[in-house]
Amino acid sequence: MRAALAAAVALVAACSNPAKQPEPIGSSGSADPATTTPVVADGAAATANAGAQVEVHGTSEDAKLAPAIVTSDGVVIYCLDGADWGDKRNTAVVARGKLEQTEEFAPATGPNGEISAGIVGPVWVLRGCKVD
Repeated sequence: MRAALAAAVALVAACSNPAKQPEPIGSSGSADPATTTPVVADGAAATANAGAQVEVHGTSEDAKLAPAIVTSDGVVIYCLDGADWGDKRNTAVVARGKLEQTEEFAPATGPNGEISAGIVGPVWVLRGCKVD
Protein backbone atom coordinates (compact mmCIF):
# COMPACT_ATOMS: atom_id res chain seq x y z
CA MET A 1 0.00 0.00 0.00
CA ARG A 2 2.82 2.37 0.93
CA ALA A 3 4.53 1.70 -2.43
CA ALA A 4 1.31 2.46 -4.32
CA LEU A 5 0.91 5.74 -2.45
CA ALA A 6 4.51 6.73 -3.19
CA ALA A 7 4.02 5.92 -6.88
CA ALA A 8 0.83 8.01 -7.02
CA VAL A 9 2.58 11.00 -5.38
CA ALA A 10 5.49 10.69 -7.82
CA LEU A 11 3.09 10.58 -10.78
CA VAL A 12 1.20 13.68 -9.62
CA ALA A 13 4.47 15.56 -9.04
CA ALA A 14 5.74 14.64 -12.52
CA CYS A 15 2.51 15.72 -14.21
CA SER A 16 2.35 19.04 -12.40
CA ASN A 17 5.89 20.03 -13.43
CA PRO A 18 6.28 19.08 -17.12
CA ALA A 19 9.56 19.66 -18.91
CA LYS A 20 9.68 22.86 -20.92
CA GLN A 21 8.97 22.26 -24.60
CA PRO A 22 11.23 23.93 -27.21
CA GLU A 23 9.82 26.98 -28.98
CA PRO A 24 8.80 26.40 -32.60
CA ILE A 25 10.82 27.91 -35.42
CA GLY A 26 9.04 30.90 -36.94
CA SER A 27 8.40 34.57 -36.45
CA SER A 28 5.47 34.52 -34.08
CA GLY A 29 7.19 32.87 -31.13
CA SER A 30 3.90 31.11 -30.40
CA ALA A 31 3.96 27.63 -28.91
CA ASP A 32 0.92 26.76 -31.05
CA PRO A 33 2.20 25.40 -34.41
CA ALA A 34 -1.06 26.48 -36.07
CA THR A 35 -0.18 30.15 -35.45
CA THR A 36 3.54 29.98 -36.24
CA THR A 37 4.50 31.93 -39.35
CA PRO A 38 7.10 30.10 -41.47
CA VAL A 39 10.30 32.03 -42.18
CA VAL A 40 11.56 32.00 -45.77
CA ALA A 41 15.24 32.92 -46.15
CA ASP A 42 16.24 30.68 -49.07
CA GLY A 43 14.87 28.77 -52.04
CA ALA A 44 14.30 25.53 -50.14
CA ALA A 45 12.11 27.31 -47.58
CA ALA A 46 10.22 29.06 -50.40
CA THR A 47 9.45 25.73 -52.07
CA ALA A 48 8.43 24.15 -48.76
CA ASN A 49 6.06 27.03 -47.91
CA ALA A 50 4.47 27.81 -51.30
CA GLY A 51 0.88 28.94 -50.83
CA ALA A 52 1.32 29.85 -47.16
CA GLN A 53 1.39 33.09 -45.22
CA VAL A 54 5.11 33.59 -44.58
CA GLU A 55 7.76 35.99 -43.36
CA VAL A 56 10.50 36.55 -45.96
CA HIS A 57 14.01 37.60 -44.88
CA GLY A 58 16.46 38.97 -47.44
CA THR A 59 17.91 42.04 -49.13
CA SER A 60 15.66 44.65 -50.72
CA GLU A 61 16.23 45.31 -54.43
CA ASP A 62 14.50 47.28 -57.14
CA ALA A 63 13.01 45.44 -60.12
CA LYS A 64 10.80 46.44 -63.03
CA LEU A 65 7.95 44.14 -61.99
CA ALA A 66 7.86 45.20 -58.32
CA PRO A 67 10.14 45.77 -55.35
CA ALA A 68 11.94 42.49 -54.70
CA ILE A 69 13.57 40.61 -51.86
CA VAL A 70 16.64 38.53 -52.67
CA THR A 71 17.16 35.57 -50.33
CA SER A 72 20.51 34.33 -49.02
CA ASP A 73 20.87 31.94 -51.98
CA GLY A 74 19.80 34.45 -54.64
CA VAL A 75 16.11 33.59 -55.03
CA VAL A 76 14.10 36.67 -56.05
CA ILE A 77 10.67 37.15 -54.44
CA TYR A 78 8.62 40.04 -55.81
CA CYS A 79 6.80 42.05 -53.16
CA LEU A 80 3.37 42.81 -54.72
CA ASP A 81 0.43 44.92 -53.63
CA GLY A 82 1.82 48.25 -52.55
CA ALA A 83 5.24 47.59 -51.04
CA ASP A 84 7.77 50.39 -51.42
CA TRP A 85 11.37 50.25 -50.19
CA GLY A 86 11.80 53.98 -49.70
CA ASP A 87 14.98 54.33 -47.65
CA LYS A 88 15.17 50.55 -47.09
CA ARG A 89 16.57 49.89 -50.58
CA ASN A 90 19.58 47.52 -50.64
CA THR A 91 19.23 46.68 -46.94
CA ALA A 92 18.15 43.67 -44.92
CA VAL A 93 14.33 43.54 -44.82
CA VAL A 94 11.54 41.39 -43.44
CA ALA A 95 8.22 41.21 -45.28
CA ARG A 96 5.03 39.24 -44.69
CA GLY A 97 2.39 38.00 -47.11
CA LYS A 98 1.17 34.99 -49.07
CA LEU A 99 3.97 33.28 -50.98
CA GLU A 100 3.09 31.97 -54.44
CA GLN A 101 4.89 30.83 -57.55
CA THR A 102 3.21 32.15 -60.70
CA GLU A 103 3.61 32.53 -64.45
CA GLU A 104 1.07 35.35 -64.73
CA PHE A 105 3.81 37.80 -65.77
CA ALA A 106 4.96 35.71 -68.76
CA PRO A 107 5.31 37.57 -72.06
CA ALA A 108 2.26 37.38 -74.32
CA THR A 109 2.56 36.35 -77.96
CA GLY A 110 0.64 38.47 -80.46
CA PRO A 111 -1.25 37.26 -83.54
CA ASN A 112 1.83 37.75 -85.76
CA GLY A 113 4.24 36.02 -83.36
CA GLU A 114 5.44 39.20 -81.68
CA ILE A 115 6.38 38.78 -78.02
CA SER A 116 5.62 41.43 -75.43
CA ALA A 117 7.73 42.27 -72.41
CA GLY A 118 7.44 39.91 -69.47
CA ILE A 119 9.25 37.36 -67.36
CA VAL A 120 9.90 33.92 -68.81
CA GLY A 121 9.13 31.05 -66.46
CA PRO A 122 7.64 30.94 -62.99
CA VAL A 123 8.49 33.64 -60.45
CA TRP A 124 8.01 33.89 -56.69
CA VAL A 125 5.63 36.60 -55.46
CA LEU A 126 4.54 37.75 -52.03
CA ARG A 127 0.91 38.86 -52.25
CA GLY A 128 -0.36 41.41 -49.74
CA CYS A 129 3.25 42.23 -49.00
CA LYS A 130 3.78 44.19 -45.78
CA VAL A 131 7.28 45.34 -44.93
CA ASP A 132 8.50 45.83 -41.37
